[in-house]
Amino acid sequence: DLSLGYGKGISRFTEGKRAIHDENLGPLISTEMTRCIQCSRCVRFGDEIAGVRELGLMERGEELEIATYIDATVQSELSGNMIDVCPVGALTSKPYRFTARAWELKQHASIAPHDCLGSNIYIHTRGEIQTPARQVMRVVPRENESINETWISNRDRFSYEAIDSEERVLKPRVKYRGEWQEVSWGVALAEAVHRLDTIIKQSTAAQIGALISPSSTTEECYLLQKIMRQIGSHHIDHRLRHADFPDQAYQDCPTLGFPIADLETLTGLLLVGANVRLEQPIASQRIRKAVKKGAKVMCINPIDYEFNFEVDQKSILGAAEFVGELGAILKILLIQLPKENISNELAQWIAPFELSPTATKIANQLLHAEKTAIILGAYAIGHPDAAMIRLLAEKIAALTKSHIGVLSHGANSAGAWLAGAIPHRTPKTAVDNPGLNAHEMLVKPLRAYLLFGVEPERDSAYPSLALNALKQAECVIALSTFSNDMIADYADIILPMATFAENSGTYVNAEGAWQTMAAATLPYGESQTGVAILCELAKTLHLPGFEYTQTSDILDELKTQLANKTATTNTLNRTDVYPQKTKSAVLYRAGDWPIYHVDSLVRRAKALLQASVLENVSTIRINAVLAKKLHLQADSLVEATQADCKITLPLMIDERVGHNQVWIPSGLEITAGFGEAYGEIELIAGAC
Repeated sequence: DLSLGYGKGISRFTEGKRAIHDENLGPLISTEMTRCIQCSRCVRFGDEIAGVRELGLMERGEELEIATYIDATVQSELSGNMIDVCPVGALTSKPYRFTARAWELKQHASIAPHDCLGSNIYIHTRGEIQTPARQVMRVVPRENESINETWISNRDRFSYEAIDSEERVLKPRVKYRGEWQEVSWGVALAEAVHRLDTIIKQSTAAQIGALISPSSTTEECYLLQKIMRQIGSHHIDHRLRHADFPDQAYQDCPTLGFPIADLETLTGLLLVGANVRLEQPIASQRIRKAVKKGAKVMCINPIDYEFNFEVDQKSILGAAEFVGELGAILKILLIQLPKENISNELAQWIAPFELSPTATKIANQLLHAEKTAIILGAYAIGHPDAAMIRLLAEKIAALTKSHIGVLSHGANSAGAWLAGAIPHRTPKTAVDNPGLNAHEMLVKPLRAYLLFGVEPERDSAYPSLALNALKQAECVIALSTFSNDMIADYADIILPMATFAENSGTYVNAEGAWQTMAAATLPYGESQTGVAILCELAKTLHLPGFEYTQTSDILDELKTQLANKTATTNTLNRTDVYPQKTKSAVLYRAGDWPIYHVDSLVRRAKALLQASVLENVSTIRINAVLAKKLHLQADSLVEATQADCKITLPLMIDERVGHNQVWIPSGLEITAGFGEAYGEIELIAGAC
């Protein structure tokens, strides 16, 4: 850039330059290896920061070059940071390359919208300075030592590509007699209100439910729950991937419980149902730093996930044995701490559990390490016995004086709880007649649904139930950025919504920090921000209290309610969370969401889609023992059945998968509408 701006147009050098062929590092990073000065910063980043040494120095002398060892692509979830550390532009962003010059761009501070860490980012846009309508060109890290330091994940860096997706909805749409028509905002909102009013008059508002994305801003969550409660329905929830709710009134707000930066100061850590490397890559990098200082990491997981740090102890178990291992750890601690007491019910419940050597080592590590923590991940949150997992983890943490926390789904699950986007309480107080949770709204189909930023057939832990419920509903109003064949089939009205880059709002991250972002550009086409749509919908419904002049007014109103919050009450007995003993011989599905399929944005970012193909996630995976037991062969087609749903996929033998566990990822196009993410499953050999 400096040479172009200030240099001469001719050179006094006539000798031929050293030329090196460019490396193919995959769909995210482009190379210009003739520029490379062999500083090895990219190599060191992979080795020291990302924990995956995918690049190395080859040959010697003038033949020296940086490349992958076996001509493989770079697949680390943090690999995009190599672009930033390269001092000469030998490594560049493949989607952004040759599209703009640095001096053409305007920089906007924002927050990454994909996981609960709330990584700080800059959105770079190009366009006229005088007009806010600018094109998003790239996303780069913004330094924040307390959260993401100077790094961001590939998911946060490249998901902006979805803004220009072919599936983007830019005008309101209404379905008349099965045919979609583009209409004005006034017509679309009037039609939405007419259909909702008709259902309310014919039955009650209790026939209307709302599902909202856990990556929605706190302001959006607050407004939607306010609308729902004013029309007379408490059926609102953001917990689409939860399966167990009996202890919900005991929870206030799911957070890590301590600062994110303190992850690297731990001396002992137990991960329960957490694939932290792919679910929260920046948190994983912090944990790696702790391990390098001597911390001991232990895990209880359904799959032997590949971490970028060394694991000291691990139990890889099926869903039926998952709770039992935590019960065994608690039992060991009670033996070692005879003066500690628990309820008779819990003592009787854990009495039959066998004390495995791994459970004993985990208990000892937690008991004797100086600074320890227990973290529940996505699998633990979505497990059919999630309430019992939380209870046991709390007891273990209390006995070992450990921190206990949650790394929740989405970018703003904590904010959604605080804003009252849950059926049993408002931001201020518990409700007298709690509404249906996200699961119950699908088990007991309603007449109308409001969908806010979600695709339930891919985002819910119950995609089959979701698809059936939405198809039979009389009215489905989707506030959505995108549309596809499934949405077009079950929706009746689509109100086009802005993306994160076009939106202003607040996220509450895993440590409880409130982070507010401003829009980097105007909404594309005729799409509007979620706040603007909800306010107009409320006014069309003639609801009072939606005369906000700016987003900060909504936040001030919410914080006032939180300041006057009353203690929640609950009639549930905590013993109600004790699950029935499950049959260990039954096969259970582990349907976690791959890193590039967690939400509607990343699923439509072209570069990330290409990267997900390299991961080969569209498969059924079981271990060799189970394959032999079921007489299934690797690379053959296998039919998986859950209830009335069937799907046929290639089989992979993967020794990382736990006992009687079947790994079929959720969130994929091919698994949309299939079964349950964490339910029972059957496998048979498929047709050739």
